[in-house]
Order: sequence, then structure tokens, then C-alpha cells
Amino acid sequence: MKDLYKIPKDLLAIQHPYPDIEKLAFFLRNYKNKDAIEIEEFIRLWFTEGVPWVFRNCPWLYERVRTIISKE
Repeated sequence: MKDLYKIPKDLLAIQHPYPDIEKLAFFLRNYKNKDAIEIEEFIRLWFTEGVPWVFRNCPWLYERVRTIISKE
């Protein structure tokens, strides 16, 4: 299992809960390079749930914290 505490730089670059289409398109074009956890987090973040205000500048951090908590 990969190190859950390391978030790839391209995912950290998505710094808004409502990213522009270019950033989402980049992720979708490169999803084959992502692991199952990152794909699952992507779906939760932008298709099924929202991001709390405290994580507004780094929504992927919120999702990663949720992933870590669920694995513990």
C-alpha cells in the first residue's frame, strides 16, 4: 500500500473545491496513472460530497484526511 501521507503535487495543485475545467480535464486524461485511492477520492470530492470551509484552499487534503481516518 502506498504512503497515504504523501499527496502527489498535481493533486495538491487543485486548490479550490470548484476547480476549473482544465484541472479536472487533466486529472481525467491522466487517471490511468492514479491509484484506486486517488480515483475514489476524486469521485467523492467532486461527484458526491462537498468540501468543508477549513479545507477550501486544499480540498484534496480534506479527502486524504478522510481516507487516512477510514484506514486506521
